[in-house]
Amino acid sequence: MKKILTAVIIALLSLNTAYASNCGPRVDEVQLFYVNGMFTTYQKFGANKAHLITYQKKYLANEFEMSPIVDGSYNNSEDLTKQVEQVAKQNYEEATPEQREVLKMLINGTFSFYTGLSDEEAKTLISGLFSELDAYLITGDEDYLTAERRLSSNLDQCKRVILVGHSQGNFYSNGLLESLYNKYRFDDGNQLSTYPMLSYMGIALPTSQVGGSIGSARPELVGHITNDTDFIMAAVREYIGAAPSNYDASFSFNDITGHGLIPSYLLPSGQANVIANHIKRIARNLVPPPIYEQQSVSSSAINSVGYSSISQLLDVQFADDSVYRYEGVPETVWDGFISASSKGKYFNISIKNSYSFTQIE
Repeated sequence: MKKILTAVIIALLSLNTAYASNCGPRVDEVQLFYVNGMFTTYQKFGANKAHLITYQKKYLANEFEMSPIVDGSYNNSEDLTKQVEQVAKQNYEEATPEQREVLKMLINGTFSFYTGLSDEEAKTLISGLFSELDAYLITGDEDYLTAERRLSSNLDQCKRVILVGHSQGNFYSNGLLESLYNKYRFDDGNQLSTYPMLSYMGIALPTSQVGGSIGSARPELVGHITNDTDFIMAAVREYIGAAPSNYDASFSFNDITGHGLIPSYLLPSGQANVIANHIKRIARNLVPPPIYEQQSVSSSAINSVGYSSISQLLDVQFADDSVYRYEGVPETVWDGFISASSKGKYFNISIKNSYSFTQIE
């Protein structure tokens, strides 16, 4: 019996060590997580994710280690559609089949194939679609919960996760940010709110706040872009007050609505570069939880160390088990530290009094 208990204790200790170590290897891996909007078919969802993979290879992979697969969780927006029907009854629930079809075409960026309504009639329909949704956080439907689980799984690996929301998907993004920042904890018990590793890039915003309350409190963790030629968002701004457009775009016959994720935001080089610059800024502003178990050290003064090249953070666990975080440490200093024959001596000469630090454990 004593042997069994000993084995169980060792197993639990090993498990805890493995959990803590999860935040070592992948803290500098950037993971995009796509959140689709209403009326996006599953096929279109897959095509958008595939294009985001192409996009990150072109605009981001030269600067960061990008997760090779863009993650995401498909939502068919059934709950949001029901909410639309509740809050915009006159404009949506009571709309004619023809008007509903126009709405779907507008959201899909295919309005160019239909000319049955004037711009004003179309804008009125759009305003009804988005009316009163600005403060609505989707937190209960099955698709939302699946997205939350997938996001949590990425955070469990201590990746730098960036939500990429498009159009109505930004309502979901706001809800996910709010929920996870309120309740998520890393395996070592630290809160996401203390060590923010989740951020948000909004594209074609129908919301008045970028990233909701989290974006307002932590603007360094969010970014957004909306074309001034985005017909859909212009209607939302005019009627219910979405965030203002912030990109002076050129009209394109490839997507006359100026709203489609791929043709109007990811393909044009101007918009693509703006999005990339936001993502780069956001990724650098994320802060990993303790990473000192990244690498054990053979030293009488130091137990283990860990480093993030994106954040330029060095975590050191000393022989007394205290952990200190040193900020602004260049990668060259880290390389010198790891290769030094005497880690304690190198630390005392090149790190100890050269960088600001905080005790984190």
